[in-house]
Amino acid sequence: MDLNDADVIVVDEPEDALGAAFADWAAARGVRAIRCQLGDATRAFSIAVEGDRAEVDPARPMLLRPLRGVHPPALADDRFMWGELFAALWSAAVLTGQPVVNRPNEWGWASATAISAVVTDRRAGREETPAESLWHGLPPGDGFRYHQDLVTWLTLDDPSGVAFGRSRSMPAMRGWDQVVVVGRDAFRVTAPDVHDERIEEGSARATTALGLTFATVSWGFPRDGAEAVLTKINPFPTVHECLPVLDDVFGALLRELSA
Repeated sequence: MDLNDADVIVVDEPEDALGAAFADWAAARGVRAIRCQLGDATRAFSIAVEGDRAEVDPARPMLLRPLRGVHPPALADDRFMWGELFAALWSAAVLTGQPVVNRPNEWGWASATAISAVVTDRRAGREETPAESLWHGLPPGDGFRYHQDLVTWLTLDDPSGVAFGRSRSMPAMRGWDQVVVVGRDAFRVTAPDVHDERIEEGSARATTALGLTFATVSWGFPRDGAEAVLTKINPFPTVHECLPVLDDVFGALLRELSA
């Protein structure tokens, strides 16, 4: 695999449907987006550092996607090797002068987002945020209405039987909506008149504050008419989340990668 032949490098896992769909979409428009996994990507890059200058070769834009780690019972040597490969890719993504979506930073591979929704909200500049409980075996009380299994990542009405969970104390909602943000562009996945609050601007502000180029931002609309509640930010959108506005999203991604 020669990444010098790529117009865009997509680093993902083989089963990543969004990475595959973007590569096909780009190819139909004459743009060669080469998909590769961690090992192939890392072995293809070289980094030269001289003084305060760094040069990464090949110098190509990159779309970065979530990558699986190696965990026990894998051999310690395999875990060490994965960590070395990941660190090398991280360095290439940070040091290249080419556009990177999403470029990792001092916060992490997913920028300033965290497993805790409250921490993510605070880092995004939102001080007013619903209470959150992260728990093992014993779900919180009735004040916590919405639950997520942190093993399967499924959202649940009934948290009983869940080993590791997350719950939030949010009001009952009359509806939900989502915005896909790419750079300065924000694409609402429903018609604006479904929920009449303007959530595009708030979504873009939140992702910018977190250091993200590409993310989905989910909102809930309380039944009592109160202000919309930002419920989740996903720094690695799925193709299913983007499907209603997929052409718009891929067009914006290509513009970001061509900047």
